[in-house]
Amino acid sequence: MELKASIAAVKQVKPFLTKAAVIGFIYLVVAYFGTYLAPYIDAIAFFELPAIALAAAVTIRYGWAGVLGAVMGSFLFHLLKMPWDIALTLAVGVGVCALIFRYLFRLFHPSVVTINQVSMVTIFAFIAAPLASIAHTIISIVSMQAFGFVTWDNITQSMMSWWFNELLVAYLTLPLLLSLLSYQKLYFSAQDKIEAAVIFVGMCVVSWLTIQYGQLLGSSEIIIFVLLSFVLLAALRFKTIVTHAAIFLAAIIAFIAVVYKYDQINTELYAQAVFTIKIGLVPMALGGLFVASAFSERHYAEVKLNKLANHDPLTALPNRTYFQDFLTHSLAQAQRQKQQVYLLFIDLDRFKKINDSEGHEIGDAVLKIIATRLNDILRADDFVARLGGDEFAVVYTHPPINNAASNLARKIIGIVSQPFELDGRRYSVGASIGISVYPTMPQMPMRCSGRRT
Repeated sequence: MELKASIAAVKQVKPFLTKAAVIGFIYLVVAYFGTYLAPYIDAIAFFELPAIALAAAVTIRYGWAGVLGAVMGSFLFHLLKMPWDIALTLAVGVGVCALIFRYLFRLFHPSVVTINQVSMVTIFAFIAAPLASIAHTIISIVSMQAFGFVTWDNITQSMMSWWFNELLVAYLTLPLLLSLLSYQKLYFSAQDKIEAAVIFVGMCVVSWLTIQYGQLLGSSEIIIFVLLSFVLLAALRFKTIVTHAAIFLAAIIAFIAVVYKYDQINTELYAQAVFTIKIGLVPMALGGLFVASAFSERHYAEVKLNKLANHDPLTALPNRTYFQDFLTHSLAQAQRQKQQVYLLFIDLDRFKKINDSEGHEIGDAVLKIIATRLNDILRADDFVARLGGDEFAVVYTHPPINNAASNLARKIIGIVSQPFELDGRRYSVGASIGISVYPTMPQMPMRCSGRRT
C-alpha cells in the first residue's frame, strides 16, 4: 500500500517538475534576450525585462509550477553574472512579486485567466501590477545595495526607474501573455483576418512614413498618436487578444522609431526621447485595454441576451422562436442545394404523470436528461429545440436517402427510452415521434411507450 502511494506521489510530482523546468528554461531565454534590449529602453543593467510580466502570467496560469519555474529561471539568469547568494535573493524576489500579483488579481476575480473586463483592467492597471512591481523593485534594489551593486547615492532614482520600466513592460506584455496562455479557441472570419492584417500592416507603413517625413513634427512624440489610432481601431473592431497584440506591436514600433532617429543610444537626447515614448505608451496601453474590455463586455451582454431570447433556460436548447427561424432558413437552403429537410416532432410519453406525481424538480431533471441525450445522439450540424412542456423538435438536413428520417427516429426512441435514476428511484419515459419530410409528404408517426419502475 505504501509503495503504491509513493508511486502515485511520484507520478504527480514528475509533471509538476517538468512543467516548472520548461517554464524556467523559457524564462531564462527571455531574460537573457532582454539584456540586449535593456539599453534601448534605457533600463538598468540588472533589469530583468520579463520579470513581472512573464512570472505573473505563468503564475496565474500554472500556479506553483509557474512560481517555481520563474524562480529557477531567474536564479540561473542572475547566476551568469553575479554570486549565487544574491542571485538566489533576486530569484526569490521574482517569486514573491508573482505571488503578490496572483493574490491581488485573483482576490477580486478568483477564476479569470485573461484581462477582458473593465473591472479586471482596473484591478490589473491600478492595483495588482503597480503593487507587485513595487515589491519586486524594493527587493531587487535593496538586495543589490546590500551586496554592493548599488550605492545609497542613487538608490531612489534607481528604484523609480526600475519600477516604472517594470510597470510599463507589464502594461504592454502581460495582457497578451495571459490571452495566449488561456488557450481559448478563437474564430476569425476571412473578413476579420483581412481587417486585422490591414491594421497591423497599416501600423507599420504609417509609422515608417511618420519616421521618414515627420521630422519637423518630432517623430518620437507624434508616433504615439499615430499608433494610438490603430490600437483604438483594433479595440473597437476585434476581440481583446487582437488589441493586446496591437498594443505590443505599437510599443515595438515606437522604440524602433526612436532607435532609428538617433545614431547613438548612450546620449542624453536619446534618453529623453525614450522617456517621452515610455510616458506616451502608458495611456496608449491603458486606453486600448479599457476600450477593448468595454466592448468585450458589451458583446458578452448582447450574446447573453440573445441566448436568453432564443434558448430555453431549463435545458439550454433553442426555443420555439429560434426553431422557427432555423427551420425557415433550412428549407430555403435545402431548396437551393437540392437536399431534404427531415422534421421530427418528439412528444414524451408518461412525462406528465412523473411531473404531477413526483414534483416539478424531478420533472425538470427528466427534461434535462432527455435534452442531453438528444444532443449526444445528433450530429454537430443537426438542430434540436425544446418547443415547450415535453415537446421537442429535430431538424435534420441530408441528401435524399430512403428511410433516413425513420432510422433517426428509431435511434432517438432507443436513447430516450433508456431508464435512468433520480434520487434513488428508477424512471423511464417513452417518445412519440411525428415525421415530416420536405419536399415530400409527411410520413407515419412512430411511437414507443415508457414506464416508471
